[in-house]
Amino acid sequence: ERLEAGGVHTLAPTLRHHDEVPAPRSLGKLRLEDYCDDLAELARSVEGFLVLCGHSMGGLIALKLLWSGALDMLQSCWRPLLRQT
Repeated sequence: ERLEAGGVHTLAPTLRHHDEVPAPRSLGKLRLEDYCDDLAELARSVEGFLVLCGHSMGGLIALKLLWSGALDMLQSCWRPLLRQT
């Protein structure tokens, strides 16, 4: 809310099937890559500057997207830093 009040557009997506009660059986068949694909698709639809962050499993998904190069904008942004490691 504070970011939005300051003019920063934010998104807080719910992971697939995580908003269903009770959770469907198909939740147990999802792979981490499925969540990465979902978030990559959403991130590609964002215009302008993108800051990707996450907590717990969301943090892992953000890191996997960064390291995989699935998002060109992240790969190009971090490429100089990645070469130094």
